[in-house]
Amino acid sequence: MRGLIELLSLISDGQYHSGESLGQHLNISRASIWKRIQVLQSMGFEIYSIRGKGYRLVDAIELLDKQKILSNIGSTETLASLEVLSEIDSTNAYMLSKAGQISTPAACLSESQTAGRGRRGKPWVSPFGSNIYLSLLWTAHGGLQSLDGLSLMIGVSIAKTLSGLECPDVQLKWPNDIYANKKKLGGVLVELTGNWMDQAHVVIGIGLNQRITQEQRQHIEQPIVDLAELGWSGSRNELAGKLINQLLLDLRAFEEKGFSMFQDDWNARNVYEGCSVEVLQPRSRLLGECQGVNERGELLLKTEQGILKVHSGELSLRPISREV
Repeated sequence: MRGLIELLSLISDGQYHSGESLGQHLNISRASIWKRIQVLQSMGFEIYSIRGKGYRLVDAIELLDKQKILSNIGSTETLASLEVLSEIDSTNAYMLSKAGQISTPAACLSESQTAGRGRRGKPWVSPFGSNIYLSLLWTAHGGLQSLDGLSLMIGVSIAKTLSGLECPDVQLKWPNDIYANKKKLGGVLVELTGNWMDQAHVVIGIGLNQRITQEQRQHIEQPIVDLAELGWSGSRNELAGKLINQLLLDLRAFEEKGFSMFQDDWNARNVYEGCSVEVLQPRSRLLGECQGVNERGELLLKTEQGILKVHSGELSLRPISREV
């Protein structure tokens, strides 16, 4: 993998590079360069090859850079550690394995995931060098009982980060999704370990689509959108750093005051506000009008019987009509 990343880094500017010059940089033969180009193409990278000119990556990419990411975090002292990986099965699984063993907060980003996952065990398509795959390990000193609304707060943090980077406004879908143009832009996966009243370890996983090819979209079961479609062409490293920075700031506020101080921000971005929706649970189906969330992050459904409060869990929320 390291050799592939070195080659990808050389052609990541979108310009043509001859096989001879690439071979000289990497101290390998032109034939070896050609074989590595084929591997990169099999990974989904579009690479032009023209005799006499060399190889060119169709869409220039920006690989993750630890120092550039750290430079966009307000104070590196607030983050105990940052790892930037080329490939991992799952950044969340990796950080969960470190819970209780390393100082927190600690963050991990990877160029790709071989077994990325979302809520309810669904796979998360994670192509190399295209998106944000971030996991943050955090210690909740108030225990598991203090975490009501945490995943919604994270959604607000993501929305604020994107807004600060002049990305078009995004919306939030209860309880874990980031939306734009009525399609999924990203998601949040929170995994917990620890005690109810005492210290708990929290892994906050975030996936954000920066650029997804048409071929990659064929493996995704729902309509999605990426930042490139939204017209955002900023720095991937800046996005990662500023997202970590915003999370650290908001987690500090969340620990002090809970979700209530984020409630209005979440409701202002509620993608289903005022819409008729259904909540599918393992053994039931709830119908009502979406009225946002309360101070605990519970979904409020207006029904003929009054307002129902729905807790997060193994459920799915979707509109009944096509108004959203």
